[in-house]
Amino acid sequence: MQQSEELDKILSLISHDIKKPINNLSMFLKILPMKKDDEAFVSKSLTSIENDANSVVEYIDKIRHFLNKEGRLPTDSEELLK
Repeated sequence: MQQSEELDKILSLISHDIKKPINNLSMFLKILPMKKDDEAFVSKSLTSIENDANSVVEYIDKIRHFLNKEGRLPTDSEELLK
């Protein structure tokens, strides 16, 4: 596989893994103003927003740690979990 194809694969993997939590953040931020009087929903949403934001930060930290340790990008998600 050529280097540009490998990079495309890796970037596709990374974008896929962070897309779900970012989409969740976006959804909650759009819905919250409409449901601001629903305390249970607001509380649950804020917890989900915090969890999703933390998961993106942790994922980025894992990638940075992997880069520093291995000197290259991971080729799959399992490499980040080692």
